[in-house]
Amino acid sequence: MTIRKTLHQMMLFGIAATLLLGSGAVTRVQAQAVDPALAEAYNAGLEAATSGNYDLAKTKFEAALEIDPKYKDAHYNLGLVYQNLGQFGKAAEHFGKTLELDPGNKNVLRLRADALLRGGQPKQAVGAYDKAIAADSTNVDLYFFAADAASKAYPDPADLPKVIAAFQRAMNKAPKDGRTYSAAISLGTMCSRAEDYKGALAAYEKASELKPKEDTPHFNSAVVYQKMKKYQDAVKSLDQALALDPKNGKAHYMLAGIYYNQLKNDQLALEHYDAAAADGSFKDRKKAKTNATTIREYLDKKKKQAEEAAGGQ
Repeated sequence: MTIRKTLHQMMLFGIAATLLLGSGAVTRVQAQAVDPALAEAYNAGLEAATSGNYDLAKTKFEAALEIDPKYKDAHYNLGLVYQNLGQFGKAAEHFGKTLELDPGNKNVLRLRADALLRGGQPKQAVGAYDKAIAADSTNVDLYFFAADAASKAYPDPADLPKVIAAFQRAMNKAPKDGRTYSAAISLGTMCSRAEDYKGALAAYEKASELKPKEDTPHFNSAVVYQKMKKYQDAVKSLDQALALDPKNGKAHYMLAGIYYNQLKNDQLALEHYDAAAADGSFKDRKKAKTNATTIREYLDKKKKQAEEAAGGQ
């Protein structure tokens, strides 16, 4: 699962005062304050960006930077233009140049991290989000984005503890945030992969607390208990999942397998295979039906043999 919230399209506005977010009001650079040619190019870039002509805006902001390579608002807006054009590497580059001129700017720190992540540079994004968090530790979004970046940056199982730590940090920062449920589910899955079963179960318990009517935390807990060979606990978790979604074929199928293979209760296995086969959305319903048929035939044969034995006495 992903926890990453879709980013809204970035509106153009300068660090000092240029385009006001969402209002369309533009504060132009006065020619008396800077080189007149710089003012003309920069203001033309603002007008082009405001009208959605990002290619022209890019050309004009680049022209402004040829006149003054250290004009931070031009770097900033050029970064936003590149972001709108989907050129995230170039966006990150110009946000980086903006930060060289304005190192503590919280907004630009986040924008650079976003651009790195969206541009396919998740490891660099992890470091960038850490810098953004250091500058704005109350911004909850940053913690979840950093966790998302970590999950993409470290696919190697050996690096899984880094990802787990990033998710735990986000959840600890905002334990009741709407995204914490998905983060808890993801954290549980990662802990399970790392064979940290205690951590996995704790994460799924947290997810269940956040959304008591969701069956997924209970089903996932059952998977963990099965790995731990705690089959009665797995049954209990699956019963909880089915109490919330009685027709869940996946839960019925897993429960049937435990009853048949581990707990040796053929009758309950049959009942749950039948229930799994009845779920039209369950992809393995044909297997469930086949298994149910096999067990039913076995039980019928066993019953017949018992009746014959009783009759012969």
